[in-house]
Amino acid sequence: GNEGSTFRRRGITRYLILVKRYMNRYKYKACDQQGNVQKGIIEAKALPDVLSQLKAQGFYPISISRQKNFKPANPVSSTSRKPRRIPSSEMAQFCYQLATLLAAGVPLIGSLDAIISQLKNKEFQRVLKEIRDNVGKGMALSNAMSQYPKIFTMLFISLIKAGEESGNLDAILVDYTKFLETKEEMHKEIKNAMVYPVFLLVMAVAVVIFLMVVILPKFINILNDANVKLPLPTYILIKSSQFLQQNFVWVTTVLVLIIFSIKWFLHTEKGRYLWDATKLKIPLIGDLIYKFALIRFAKVSSILLSSGIALLQNLELVKDIVNNRIFKKKITLIQQRVAQGNNLAREIAAVGFFPPLFIRMVRVGEETGQLESMMEKISNYYEKEVSYRIKRLLAALEPTLLVTMALMVGFIALSLVMALMRVLGTLK
Repeated sequence: GNEGSTFRRRGITRYLILVKRYMNRYKYKACDQQGNVQKGIIEAKALPDVLSQLKAQGFYPISISRQKNFKPANPVSSTSRKPRRIPSSEMAQFCYQLATLLAAGVPLIGSLDAIISQLKNKEFQRVLKEIRDNVGKGMALSNAMSQYPKIFTMLFISLIKAGEESGNLDAILVDYTKFLETKEEMHKEIKNAMVYPVFLLVMAVAVVIFLMVVILPKFINILNDANVKLPLPTYILIKSSQFLQQNFVWVTTVLVLIIFSIKWFLHTEKGRYLWDATKLKIPLIGDLIYKFALIRFAKVSSILLSSGIALLQNLELVKDIVNNRIFKKKITLIQQRVAQGNNLAREIAAVGFFPPLFIRMVRVGEETGQLESMMEKISNYYEKEVSYRIKRLLAALEPTLLVTMALMVGFIALSLVMALMRVLGTLK
């Protein structure tokens, strides 16, 4: 049970610490296949292990010396602190800088040092220093980054690993930078476009609260003194205001409980699945969410395929990127059928979830052997369509909010004017 698994974890940790006690640290100077001389440090049991690690990295040793008085640290101490997520903009900048330095022929450790020296984010700087140290000890960059899953996604680590194996790490980093920048631009476009509609909504709520709390109570006193029969709109308005004033605590409590209940339900697997399914059915908004998922599917698939990652592993990584459980279920089904040797386009069509244009372009990409470039075209097409639909949606949203605001304020004003006219009628 749990006690057994805890005991095993403790045993493994103790074993790792014992292994580390017998590790030595070696300083080395070596040249790569291009003739560039690099220096670094490797932890290993003996000299043959150092030579094996250098050979695996494609280095030819010039000199190796054992570092004396080396006391290895607790292996879990460097990752004991849980780093926070890094914003997409900072991650994109890091990828672009690393790609530029590698393309210019700067060694990996030197590139990391250059980036670390100018980072303002102290948390990210600390993580990169630990990664640089691990790379200096002979660890692959992808393995060093995999120790920080909160910062580096499985997609990113898989791309780094593919770049290390193929030797085109700089090109892969450029592609991933473009992916992050595109995602960030779309988010900024939505946020900037929502500023005015949100302002209108806040103003409408503020005006209604002002009328209900400040103006309406004064009219209620006047109407009570006049002892006249109230018009229906005024009666509804006054009763609503009195109910809120008399039961404010209960109404607030019920609303808070409902909000917390919904949040709790959405944290369950069933709740998340139901919410993801509901989001796709929301008028106008659902179509945008659907196309955003298509963009991610196509864009990430294009990057992975161009990086040389196999189709099945591609689908496994894409599944975790789309952020919608309905999509994940469909992709899992496609993945299972493709694993049996079936055609990708045919299986995408078989699940009955993807649009005909998407299926047709995937089929053409498979038939011509250019699936990665066709996925890129699919992504570009839906990006333009989403951008156009967002502009149209927001253009229709602004007048809708204005009309709603006018109706809300107009109803309150009309109710008060009708009651005031009736009071004036009794005075005559």
